[in-house]
Amino acid sequence: MPASDALAPEKTRRMRGLRKALGMRRLFVLIVAALAAALVIPGPGMPVGAQTRSDGDIRIDKTHRPVVVRGSTWYLKGSLSSGFATQSFVYGNATDQKVMGDWDRNASRTPGVVRNGTWYLRNSLDGGTHEIAPFSYGDPGDRAIAGDWNGDGIDTPGVIRGTRFYLRNSLSSGVADIVIEFGDRSDIRVVGDWDADGIDTPGVYRQGTFYLRNSNSSGFADLTVGFGATGDVPIPADWDGNGTYTPGVFRGGHWFIRDSNTTGIAETTFQFGDRSDIPLTY
Repeated sequence: MPASDALAPEKTRRMRGLRKALGMRRLFVLIVAALAAALVIPGPGMPVGAQTRSDGDIRIDKTHRPVVVRGSTWYLKGSLSSGFATQSFVYGNATDQKVMGDWDRNASRTPGVVRNGTWYLRNSLDGGTHEIAPFSYGDPGDRAIAGDWNGDGIDTPGVIRGTRFYLRNSLSSGVADIVIEFGDRSDIRVVGDWDADGIDTPGVYRQGTFYLRNSNSSGFADLTVGFGATGDVPIPADWDGNGTYTPGVFRGGHWFIRDSNTTGIAETTFQFGDRSDIPLTY
């Protein structure tokens, strides 16, 4: 028998062992690659805590955080806790009305000012000039509000005049798309997504009680929530990132927050800002 034939079984065993080893290595590489794809490591320009969707956009934590505006300076706090501002910038004039909204559907609320019925909006959380073409909506004496009235992910303008909400579904001049009569003249009007359906709807605050409606139509309150006291400034928001706006009040620089649309005491309290500041959230 030739020597080469005698060694054939041994060669076969070695080749099988080599193929098996290569197969295990290939499997290991695939597992490591899959784990790396699942773990998003923040890179330059990506906020810590953000995640990347398959389309490459950044999805920001949706928990709202406090803002106070003093004159034309905006002070932001990165947590629901007492302490100094974590960021500040100047935008607008001291006499402008201040609003916050997601103007470009990126899940980040950024500043806007309203001056004599003209809206000047920014898509970044800092000072500078407007980044969206200014547009006129409302009259100089109206109170400006902003929200997502149709569930498309973009906040658009609204104004309050007397007991009516006038809401528009685009960032442009024009007439109201929705008109709602809700509450009494002396009420403080608010808006928010009270049922996590992606649509902001009206509410009013009356002497320590929130009256909230789950549709953009006139009618009676769907929810009644006792929280706060007469003289408080209502500031409802999504305080825990679950998609539902719940009550909050601002009282002399102190914030009192509740995580459900039920009557009860504050679940979170902290101090941020002064008595005369304008409270908002981002």
